[in-house]
Amino acid sequence: MNILVVNPANKPFTNTSILAEPIDVLQIATIIDNKFGNVKVIDMENYRRMNPRTNALCEILVDEEMYRYMNMNNITMDDIPKKGTKVYLRPNSNVAMGGICEDYTDRVHQSVIDIGMNVLKSFPGLPYVGIDFMTNRIEEEQNDESYRIIEINTVPGVHMHFRPAIGKSQNIAKYMVDIIYPETKEMSEENEKSFKKL
Repeated sequence: MNILVVNPANKPFTNTSILAEPIDVLQIATIIDNKFGNVKVIDMENYRRMNPRTNALCEILVDEEMYRYMNMNNITMDDIPKKGTKVYLRPNSNVAMGGICEDYTDRVHQSVIDIGMNVLKSFPGLPYVGIDFMTNRIEEEQNDESYRIIEINTVPGVHMHFRPAIGKSQNIAKYMVDIIYPETKEMSEENEKSFKKL
């Protein structure tokens, strides 16, 4: 999960955007009716993602790492998966390599937000951070054994929050700009409505 925690001027919690980046996966059944092998499905999915490009998804990267992972899991590019199966292409999660991003903002458990705020508080002076947060069930209360923080970004990417592949867009950059330029907090309702139409 990629969590962007925004806390203007270190005041009480104001906003967060939670975005899942599932492990790079081809959801074969949703693309075609198991008539083609993995190589054709990757080509078709890459074309679909880029023509026209309407969200933050990137092409599925076909590289040595992907082939190694597939080989370790006895998957070939010629395999024709059964309908409804998922084909995992690499062990890590990364939108830039073809992962899928999904907005989870409205489904996240309060404990995840609390963890994110505690992380932010441990960096005095930072008004926001991006947190790569790993858990199996973000909708459930977290404990010391249920999650791991992978990385903390002081310059987090926001494109995934604006245009997730699944779920609604989050105007998280607005909160970041409001911290840097407080006068923008007075942005008109009309401008906010314009963003929501995008």
